[in-house]
Amino acid sequence: MHDNQGTNRLAARLALAGIKRRRAAGATHVSYSALNRKLRGDRPLSAADAQRLNQLAVRGHPAPEESP
Repeated sequence: MHDNQGTNRLAARLALAGIKRRRAAGATHVSYSALNRKLRGDRPLSAADAQRLNQLAVRGHPAPEESP
Protein backbone atom coordinates (compact mmCIF):
# COMPACT_ATOMS: atom_id res chain seq x y z
CA MET A 1 0.00 0.00 0.00
CA HIS A 2 1.29 3.44 -0.93
CA ASP A 3 1.36 6.51 1.27
CA ASN A 4 -0.63 8.84 -0.95
CA GLN A 5 -1.34 11.72 1.42
CA GLY A 6 0.80 14.04 -0.72
CA THR A 7 -0.88 13.01 -3.96
CA ASN A 8 -4.31 13.37 -2.35
CA ARG A 9 -3.45 16.93 -1.36
CA LEU A 10 -2.10 17.66 -4.82
CA ALA A 11 -5.26 16.30 -6.45
CA ALA A 12 -7.35 18.44 -4.09
CA ARG A 13 -5.31 21.57 -4.90
CA LEU A 14 -5.83 20.98 -8.62
CA ALA A 15 -9.57 20.51 -8.11
CA LEU A 16 -9.87 23.64 -5.94
CA ALA A 17 -7.98 25.63 -8.58
CA GLY A 18 -10.46 24.42 -11.20
CA ILE A 19 -7.81 22.50 -13.13
CA LYS A 20 -9.22 19.54 -15.03
CA ARG A 21 -7.22 16.33 -14.84
CA ARG A 22 -6.95 16.20 -18.64
CA ARG A 23 -5.23 19.60 -18.58
CA ALA A 24 -2.97 18.46 -15.75
CA ALA A 25 -2.08 15.33 -17.72
CA GLY A 26 -1.08 17.49 -20.67
CA ALA A 27 1.08 19.66 -18.42
CA THR A 28 3.01 16.58 -17.26
CA HIS A 29 3.09 14.98 -20.72
CA VAL A 30 1.35 11.79 -19.61
CA SER A 31 -1.98 10.24 -20.51
CA TYR A 32 -5.10 10.99 -18.51
CA SER A 33 -5.18 7.44 -17.14
CA ALA A 34 -1.49 7.54 -16.18
CA LEU A 35 -2.03 10.79 -14.27
CA ASN A 36 -4.99 9.28 -12.43
CA ARG A 37 -2.88 6.25 -11.42
CA LYS A 38 -0.18 8.60 -10.14
CA LEU A 39 -2.64 10.75 -8.17
CA ARG A 40 -4.20 7.61 -6.64
CA GLY A 41 -0.76 6.44 -5.56
CA ASP A 42 -0.78 3.36 -7.79
CA ARG A 43 2.28 4.66 -9.69
CA PRO A 44 5.12 6.85 -8.46
CA LEU A 45 4.88 10.59 -9.05
CA SER A 46 8.24 12.12 -9.91
CA ALA A 47 9.41 15.23 -8.12
CA ALA A 48 9.43 17.09 -11.45
CA ASP A 49 5.81 16.11 -12.17
CA ALA A 50 4.74 17.07 -8.64
CA GLN A 51 6.43 20.45 -9.03
CA ARG A 52 4.79 21.02 -12.42
CA LEU A 53 1.36 20.11 -11.02
CA ASN A 54 1.84 22.37 -8.00
CA GLN A 55 2.79 25.22 -10.33
CA LEU A 56 -0.32 24.54 -12.39
CA ALA A 57 -2.51 24.61 -9.27
CA VAL A 58 -0.97 27.85 -8.00
CA ARG A 59 -0.74 29.84 -11.19
CA GLY A 60 -3.14 28.10 -13.52
CA HIS A 61 -0.43 27.24 -16.03
CA PRO A 62 2.48 24.81 -16.10
CA ALA A 63 5.98 25.82 -15.11
CA PRO A 64 8.31 26.33 -18.07
CA GLU A 65 10.68 23.53 -18.95
CA GLU A 66 14.25 24.06 -17.76
CA SER A 67 16.90 24.38 -20.45
CA PRO A 68 19.79 21.89 -20.26
